[in-house]
Amino acid sequence: MDDERQAALSELVTAVHRMIRVTVSAHGDRTASSTRQLLATLHSEGAMSMRDLSAALRIAAPALAHSVAMLEDRGLLTRHLDAGGSGADMVALTDAGSDEAEAWHAQLSAMILPGLAHLTDEDWAVVAGAAARIASFDGDALETQPPEPRGPRPV
Repeated sequence: MDDERQAALSELVTAVHRMIRVTVSAHGDRTASSTRQLLATLHSEGAMSMRDLSAALRIAAPALAHSVAMLEDRGLLTRHLDAGGSGADMVALTDAGSDEAEAWHAQLSAMILPGLAHLTDEDWAVVAGAAARIASFDGDALETQPPEPRGPRPV
């Protein structure tokens, strides 16, 4: 039973990744996926320390610092020291950054829609039900892995 569930999830993740990649490419969007992920993560999680953001996105600190600086110059992010006294460099979306993240999801959905025009009303009910169920994902239920040792990461 678990093998079937794992296979179904694998197919779903693969299909969604492909759908997004093909759609974005077909529409000529050249924004790095890491930039989209950075904005989406801050939109859903709120302000984060650079360290936590680097870990969440699995982006090396120097690359993240470059992306954050670029998005800060565009007025989409702000950086500030943690008010809690930890001294951590915190990153947060500006209102413009939040608007950008929301607009991207709406735009992406609109771009994908024609590729799914063949779905019936019943199919859309299944999609909506699946989306609601997947949105109930409980990350706290996951078994955590010990931190990886420092050094080169596998490719």
